[in-house]
This record gives sequence, structure tokens and C-alpha cells, in this order.
Amino acid sequence: MNNIAFNLHIGNLLKARYSIFLAIFPVGLMFLSFAPIWLFTECLSVFFGIQEGEPIKDAENGWILLSVFLSAMVVLMLLGYITGWLINALLALVIFRWSREKIYAVYLNSDVPGSWLKDSVVATPAAHKQDKLEQWRKTRKQGKLKYILKNGVIGWGSLMYIIMAVLPAFRSSEPLGFTIIWQAALWAAAGALLGALTWHFSEKQYLKHSG
Repeated sequence: MNNIAFNLHIGNLLKARYSIFLAIFPVGLMFLSFAPIWLFTECLSVFFGIQEGEPIKDAENGWILLSVFLSAMVVLMLLGYITGWLINALLALVIFRWSREKIYAVYLNSDVPGSWLKDSVVATPAAHKQDKLEQWRKTRKQGKLKYILKNGVIGWGSLMYIIMAVLPAFRSSEPLGFTIIWQAALWAAAGALLGALTWHFSEKQYLKHSG
């Protein structure tokens, strides 16, 4: 019931091959955004006079650098993710010759073709749209805050935290207490932002189609 880029439930409805194909560019570009992030961080370190190897927490301007770094990371990752969905839409327009109306329906409203859906999911467009309305009608009853915490912070943010912070910690010999803490704050904030965006687009589409 929302823009497909922020639809946290669509992956559970799609057949595996379509779910994987659609995720290649968004997820790939999201992680590729780390390259300019680290380059940007090196430039910031020079600007703030932080020596190579010096712990950020001990540097005079360390907290400023960390704040700018976290903000840049979240913004660039979201830009990479959204750019990946724009590439998907462009491929549909140029290669698969989809009409603009179909692209809008799929990528802005998550009205995916019935052939993409699992056999257990209702495939007719009208029934599928009604099913999405009913799903969101039940979901929105839990409230915005609970939705953001459950789907954004816990559902997405915790997964990214495990992948980006916890797992690398097992392979590192460096003290990671500070890193673990700020990474937890980073992915909680990023998850909350994603959850809020998902709620916004879902609610907007629900109100539009429910009359």
C-alpha cells in the first residue's frame, strides 16, 4: 500500500526470482555508497586536523566529525537505495517497454503484476489492491510509533546493525566498545527514518484509495 522502495512487506509477496532481481540495484548501490562515505571521512579528518590512527573519541573535533559522518552515511545510503529503484524503473521503461502508467502503478503504488506474486497470494489486480488496503487497515491500528519501532528500528535497523557492526566485531582485534555504541545509534536512527517514510507513503496511499 505504498511506494515499492519503502514497502517492507512486498518481498514476502513476490516470487523469489522477482524479489532478488528487484533488490540487486537498490541494495547494491546502498552498499556502494560506502566508498564515497569513507573518502568524505578522510577529507573531514584532514579538515578537522585529526591525525591518522587517532581515536575519534579522543580528538578535539571528534564528535563533530562523527556527527557529520553519521549524517552523510544515512543520507548517501538512502540516496543509493532510491537510485537503485530509479534504475529499476528506467530498465522497465527502456528495455521492457513498459508504459509510464504501468511503471507508476508498480513503483509508486506497489501494484505489481499478478505473475510476480506467489501462488498463495491473490493475483487479480482488483482483489490484490483490496487485499493491500485491508492489510494496511489492520497494520495502521497499531499506531505510528509502534510501527516505526517494530518495522523500522527492530525489523530493518537491527538487521543492518548485525551485518555492519556486530559481525565485523568478531573479526577485529581492536577495542570496539565505542564503535558498537555509535553504530547502534546510527542504525536505530536510519531504521526509524525508514519506518517513518514507509508509514507516510503507506498512509498516503491508503487515504487516497480508501476514499
